Amino acid sequence: MVVNKFIKIVVPILVLLSLGLFFLINNKKNVVFPIADNQAVFFETYHEAVDSLFSESSIIIRKKNKKEELVFRYSLSKNTSIQEPFSALFFYKKDTSNTFFDLSVHNMISLNLSAFRGKRIPITFTLNYEGFTDENKVLSNLPMTYLLDYQSAGSYDIKLDKFEIPSWWLRQHKLQKEDLKNIDLSRVNYIVVGSCQLIDRGLDDEIIVKHIELKTDNSLLFILYGVLLLLVFVFCTIVYLSRKRKVVVPYSQLEINERYTDASSKVEAVVIYMAKNYNNPELSLNDIQNETGISSREIGLIFKNEFGSSFKKYLNLMRLTEVKRLLK
Repeated sequence: MVVNKFIKIVVPILVLLSLGLFFLINNKKNVVFPIADNQAVFFETYHEAVDSLFSESSIIIRKKNKKEELVFRYSLSKNTSIQEPFSALFFYKKDTSNTFFDLSVHNMISLNLSAFRGKRIPITFTLNYEGFTDENKVLSNLPMTYLLDYQSAGSYDIKLDKFEIPSWWLRQHKLQKEDLKNIDLSRVNYIVVGSCQLIDRGLDDEIIVKHIELKTDNSLLFILYGVLLLLVFVFCTIVYLSRKRKVVVPYSQLEINERYTDASSKVEAVVIYMAKNYNNPELSLNDIQNETGISSREIGLIFKNEFGSSFKKYLNLMRLTEVKRLLK
C-alpha cells in the first residue's frame, strides 16, 4: 500500500538525518575548573613585575552546596609609579605529554562566576606563539583578551572570535596585527581571569569562580540541520499526498488498454472498470462489485488507501478532469 511505501522511504531518511544531527551536535567539552582528579591543571596568582608595593592577591578553594568554588581576592597597588596596576588568577597545565590547552577544537569559553566590585573583568588566554615566545623573555606569550561586562552572578559564554590581541602588547613589541599569522590555538599555555581596572587602588575585591569550561557550540548547525529535517519531512509528505490523490483519467480506450494490460490485482481491476465506465451516469459500487467480484467494503478501502478519497468523490473528480481535457 502507498502508506507502507511512504513509511519505508521516509522513516529511514529521517533516522539517517537524525543520526547525522546527533554526531554533529556532539559538543566537545574540556572542563578547566573544578579540577578533576585525573587532570594536571594548576592555578596561581600574579601581579606587576616589581619587587615591592605590588598589587596583593590570594586564592582559596571552598565548598558551597557540596561544590568547589575558587575565591580570588585582590587589592590593586597604591604605588603611583605603576601606571596600570593589576592582579590575576591564571590556570595552567603540568602534563608531561601536553602542557597546552587545545582551544583549536573549541569555539567558546564558558565561565560561571560572581564579582564583588568588579564590572569589567578581563578574560585572557595566552598562546605559545611559535618562533616568538621565549620562556626567558618577559611578555613573549601572545595574549588574546575579552573584557567581560559583568552584570550579575551566573554563567557567561564567550565566543573565541571575540578575543583580541591587546593594543598595549602590540605597542610593547612594536608589532601590528597583520604581523601575526597562523595563530595556533592548540598551544594555549595560560587561561587568565584578571582584576577589574575600574576599581580604585587599595580597595578589596573578590571574584568567585565556580566553573570554567572550553566548549564547542554548534547551535547554529543544530538549527540548520533541524530545518533540513523539517523540509525533508514536508517534501516527502507532499509527494505522498500528491501520489495518494492521483486520478487516473482515460483519455482514450487505447491508452487504458495499454496501461492496464490485465486485472492481476484488485486495484487494477477497479481502476480499469472505472476507466471504461466512468461516463455511465448510473455507475455505482454495486456495478464494480458485480463485475470484479470484489466486495464493496474492499472497494471502499482501495479508494481510501490508494487515492485518499471516496468512490463518489473520485468518480466526480475523474469526470471533471475529462471535461476540462475535452474543453481544451
